Amino acid sequence: LKLKQKIPWDMYIISVDSDLHVAQQYLTYADTLQARGGTASRTWTILSGALPSGYSMSSLGLITGASTDTGNFIFTVRAKDNGSSFADTTQFTLRVNPVTLIPGNVDMADQIVDISDLTYLIGYLYLGGPKPPVPITADLDNDCNIDISDVTWLIGYLYLDGEAPVLGCAL
Repeated sequence: LKLKQKIPWDMYIISVDSDLHVAQQYLTYADTLQARGGTASRTWTILSGALPSGYSMSSLGLITGASTDTGNFIFTVRAKDNGSSFADTTQFTLRVNPVTLIPGNVDMADQIVDISDLTYLIGYLYLGGPKPPVPITADLDNDCNIDISDVTWLIGYLYLDGEAPVLGCAL
């Protein structure tokens, strides 16, 4: 004997499963809003507030971007259940922490200047690699260009007791 019970729609709640990841200034960010409840996929929209400049949210709830802004960004989203007329709203806070810029920390992967920064810079200049997340960290000779002279400067600093790099002006 099996007992089946239908639950009315007002018993279902689209609830958020987790908080957003903390973002870092200048660095690429990606997080996806997650929910449960309802019957099918959801369409997400921002109702009020705003994401940091340089960020966007897709209708699937994917938040991506990179920004020079820092602080707490509060926004309200709506999750619409695509299999019914049910929708729910909730508020999020996206925290973007400031990053300390270190001249020569080209890859921004850590807070040190090392061989990985040199590799990143060479990859960008000569192998079609990604642009440095914060170009001024790669303009080591402060001539407003990222070029072979910056590679030479970084090699000198890392391996030949050369002068410490400075934050440049390259954008």
